[in-house]
Amino acid sequence: MQPVNASRELIFERKDNWQHRYQQSKRSGRWMWMGLPLEKKTVRIDREAETSLAKISPLLVNRFTELLHQELNYAFKIAFNIEP
Repeated sequence: MQPVNASRELIFERKDNWQHRYQQSKRSGRWMWMGLPLEKKTVRIDREAETSLAKISPLLVNRFTELLHQELNYAFKIAFNIEP
């Protein structure tokens, strides 16, 4: 979920033990009972991302080489009127 005051989505999990607290609102300045049974969590994705990128890297290189070859053929045909 993306909270109103956050620039990106965050991950939250319900707390086991929680209580409402009587505190001052940062936004309005009023005193009120506040509290959500949530805590922010972090999830590491670097290992999974690294594994996934290593798995698809050869496919990406092959596709890039294929597209570069096509684009160069097209450029040579237009610029120099050369047939491969």
